[in-house]
Amino acid sequence: ILRNEKSSSPAAILSALNRGLHGQTGGGFVTCCCLRLGTPLTAASAGHPAPYTDGREAAIPCGLPLGIVADASYEEAILTGSALTLVSDG
Repeated sequence: ILRNEKSSSPAAILSALNRGLHGQTGGGFVTCCCLRLGTPLTAASAGHPAPYTDGREAAIPCGLPLGIVADASYEEAILTGSALTLVSDG
């Protein structure tokens, strides 16, 4: 799925992953946070814990986990700060 996605937009990447995983998870789902590193730092979330910037949880709209609804949409947020921390619940 990732090899075929032409966009570098985190929201577009999550949408493509979601479409590809829909119906393939045996009733489960996948959480994911996708970031585009650079200026600006851009992020989108599919049910995954938000990253932290400068020690504070970033305000990112939390979309549905991947694989649940085929046409789920994801929103991007611009992250600011000088330190980035990625977290996981697993």
